[in-house]
Amino acid sequence: MHAFLLRFIHSAVFSAIFRISNSYRGMFALESVHRICELVDDGRRDGAGHGQAVLTHIQDRAILTNKNDKSPARLSILCVPADVLEPCVRIGEYGHGSVVGDIGVHSMEGCSYGLEDLRPVVEANVRQLQIFNMALFPVPYDAKFYSKCINNELTRLIFDKSGRKLLGAVCAITEFKEYRVVAYIRAIGVDPLERERGIGTLLLQYIEKRAHQLSLGSVQLHVQVSNEDAISFYLKRGYRVVKEVKDYYRRIIPPHAYLMEKDIEK
Repeated sequence: MHAFLLRFIHSAVFSAIFRISNSYRGMFALESVHRICELVDDGRRDGAGHGQAVLTHIQDRAILTNKNDKSPARLSILCVPADVLEPCVRIGEYGHGSVVGDIGVHSMEGCSYGLEDLRPVVEANVRQLQIFNMALFPVPYDAKFYSKCINNELTRLIFDKSGRKLLGAVCAITEFKEYRVVAYIRAIGVDPLERERGIGTLLLQYIEKRAHQLSLGSVQLHVQVSNEDAISFYLKRGYRVVKEVKDYYRRIIPPHAYLMEKDIEK
């Protein structure tokens, strides 16, 4: 009976954390792997509970909580897969809305990068892309998704000048829809700390350019109906709402999405 009750409590806590993480993903920021390891090590070393973090396990996730943050308005939770140390979720201060596919960029002003700075996904950096996507999106991507990203001409990464920190990524594929082939963007995102620098625009421009070179009919993607910033971003860049798709997303609220599309001139 005790074991059953314990499993029930663990399940309830995990479900609550999962729901919260989806609701407040708009404030997430990517942290360096070194910083995460420091938090984990501090929590493990200090058995008296004075460390920066405490590491616990719930189902297949490791929950890392910051003990030094006493504010009731902050959660400061890091949720990572149990078999890796890198973060997949960071929850900051309470705020509004979730950001599915939000690239948070409004202009190219101040952008110090060009198309020549974009890199393909290869075996050496695919794990970094996986960590990046886990930190940004509430929608999980499986191993098949990442295998299709490797050496895919419609998938590109952009790193900082040091070549170590991943700033943004776009993952797209070709799909046959309604008697034509289109470029479909499965994921596009920018590190929240690097937004407003034109990186998202650059990634989008790359996909549109490649779509033109490949004689594809259009570029398509889905955007959560509540993501007004992303919808506005795409509308300003020539995309249109094709239709609303009910219950497109699972485990996030609202679950509905708009299919958006931009025709590509051949």
